[in-house]
Amino acid sequence: MRTFVISAVTLTLTLGAALAADKTPSAAALKAADAAIADAPVVKARIVSAALPTKPALPYIGIQATSVTTSYQVSGLPTFLAAGSGFDYDVALPLSAMLQGDAAAVSFTMTSDTYTGYCLAAYAIVPAAGGTAIGAGKSAAQGCQPGYIYAFSFPLTLPAAPGDYIVVGVGVSSAGADKLINYLHIN
Repeated sequence: MRTFVISAVTLTLTLGAALAADKTPSAAALKAADAAIADAPVVKARIVSAALPTKPALPYIGIQATSVTTSYQVSGLPTFLAAGSGFDYDVALPLSAMLQGDAAAVSFTMTSDTYTGYCLAAYAIVPAAGGTAIGAGKSAAQGCQPGYIYAFSFPLTLPAAPGDYIVVGVGVSSAGADKLINYLHIN
């Protein structure tokens, strides 16, 4: 079994590079993503949860989105590890560029620091300039409890339409919603 650990230096360099490039999504793309998520069908998603390794010092009321990525679908390659928790989740490493027509997955993680109640995850992929979503879906509602991380993986096939897209992931609970945006280029 292989395990990948990403260092703080790698994350800092990646974050610095991301901040250097202006990738503000268009208002039309954000509106299209919100509409696609609102109308998204419930799809079969892999869902796992595990206790957080430590309790947060400052409680956050509700669900907090922590990552949304796209990747190729994989099997048997553990690449998500919550340090110190023994939580191992089989999802591919995130990619910013993929090939049209390939089988892919949207992965979304969120935490529940103090929230108890229903929660679900949803995603949409829309052209960066705006337009119709090329993929959208949401998980079935489930019970969430404080001190847990939840990971969702939604399978999809990328369209035969090259271009730049935004990937939007949303964690939803009765306390509200928390949204994250990432970018994807399809060749």
